[in-house]
Amino acid sequence: MGNSKFRINQGGTGASTANDALNNFLPSQTGNSGKVLGTDGTNASWVSQGGGGGSLVIDETPSGTINGTNVTFTLANSPTSTVLLTLFDSTNGSGIPLLYGVDYTVSDATITMTTAPVTGTTLRAQYGTTTVSTSVTLTGDVVGSGTSNISTTISDGAITNAKMANMSDLTFKGNVSGSSAAPSDVTLNQLQAALSNNIVTESTTARTLAESDQCKYIRTTNASATTITVPANASVAFPVGTQIDIFQAGTGTVSFVAAGGVTINAPALSVSNQYKAASLKKVATDEWDLIIG
Repeated sequence: MGNSKFRINQGGTGASTANDALNNFLPSQTGNSGKVLGTDGTNASWVSQGGGGGSLVIDETPSGTINGTNVTFTLANSPTSTVLLTLFDSTNGSGIPLLYGVDYTVSDATITMTTAPVTGTTLRAQYGTTTVSTSVTLTGDVVGSGTSNISTTISDGAITNAKMANMSDLTFKGNVSGSSAAPSDVTLNQLQAALSNNIVTESTTARTLAESDQCKYIRTTNASATTITVPANASVAFPVGTQIDIFQAGTGTVSFVAAGGVTINAPALSVSNQYKAASLKKVATDEWDLIIG
């Protein structure tokens, strides 16, 4: 690539600096501050920058080795306007403007030369670039941040009743499927059926009440004496107000035993006859009332 291909009378400027050479070839810059060079496919002109902000890069030396064989050079930014490229002779500072599509092409930030610049020359580029922040920060009920594939989190307490799907009248959120499942709208009949499915048969002679015994109806069936132990709140934290009913279906007498720290309020702690019942009602942290009928 030599000066004979781009004679001064064919477009050379005669300027001795990069800026002067470029300014002589550019459209008038008066009144066009902040704009970048664009093209309509035929002529170049100054155009406003797109959204996101940006800048005009002037007199940038693309990275790449000038050795007479390398034809690939890289800009510091991806251009958003036409790239003007000038080849300077390092010995005398004269500049030769190159023709886009003839002497070079640009793809993203990569310049590919048609002919490799020779040692002792320097490339200078001018172009517009837009800097766009791709980081997104979500605020409000759903939070998260990142540039792509953002992991979001629903803030604690953010989902109010108003933001939930409408429910039919006399339905309740719950799960009556018999196994782990997503909540669904449970009807009143389904809820009543679930609550009434509380009959438990105790055929052994000893039972310590468990959390699953809340609201249960326990039928003892053994012919030998049966002991029902009421655990301390520290072991099983039944809510205050919990009621558990016990029915002596077998001939074995049912007796109630308070674990350490537990008080059972009752005139007697056993059921005296078959087919009699008793009710335990939790009235304080470690206090129960026992009603025998």
